[in-house]
Amino acid sequence: MMYNQIIMNNEFIKKLKETAQNEKIEYINVIPQNCLEKYNSSVVGLLPYYAGEENSYFSKYTRGKDYHIVGRRIMEKILDNMGIFDREIFVDISPFNEKELALKAGLGYRGKNGLVINEKYGSFVFIMTAFINCDTPDEIYDIKECLNCKKCLSHCPQNAIEENKINYEKCLSHITQKRQIDSFEEEIIRKNKSAWGCDICQNVCPMNKDVEITPIEEMKNNLLLKTDDIKLLSNKKFKEKYKDYSFSYKGKKILERNIDLIKEF
Repeated sequence: MMYNQIIMNNEFIKKLKETAQNEKIEYINVIPQNCLEKYNSSVVGLLPYYAGEENSYFSKYTRGKDYHIVGRRIMEKILDNMGIFDREIFVDISPFNEKELALKAGLGYRGKNGLVINEKYGSFVFIMTAFINCDTPDEIYDIKECLNCKKCLSHCPQNAIEENKINYEKCLSHITQKRQIDSFEEEIIRKNKSAWGCDICQNVCPMNKDVEITPIEEMKNNLLLKTDDIKLLSNKKFKEKYKDYSFSYKGKKILERNIDLIKEF
């Protein structure tokens, strides 16, 4: 009985990986979980977004199409093709610790900067999770740690990365998205020329050296590197034009403020 159970589990994982490959998702796994009482398993996949090096005041993660939209579409298609329609899907925004799930699924290393670092795509990945019911092996992977070089700690302009935790209130990415900022935070944005997000801790990470370009078309085509028309658009027109980009949900005022700040420098 146990042997047959293992065979069935292995077949499920094999089919899952083959189905995901059709959607150009190379890193995906299923593990037991206790996050939601209704479901016994979690499908965890990585959505790579690295599209190369370009001069931009936007962080790399927000230059392509909104990852929430892309990730959900991909995960829905994978599960539809698996015949799994009873599920709960989350992409990046999750009530659960999706990074821990990805690490327990063996999809990467735990970085000092709080990110999951994949062997092929580095930390330039979003985490997709789906809670389902299925027969899975009763095991999780040992969590692997990064190189511990601590370059992300020493290069963070706000010292937001500490030895065992991240102070997200001090993180430059968080500051660029705040509705109200003080004069010190204004200066941080000016100095680092970041209108939205921050890539510093990722750019200095040696495990991100020579990472591969994403195979996902929406994450590497029609990249948005700057917005020249923002002052000409009403908030409504702004959201209509940029609705497919992850920064648009907060409206144009925050982005307009940040662009004005970095152009002052």
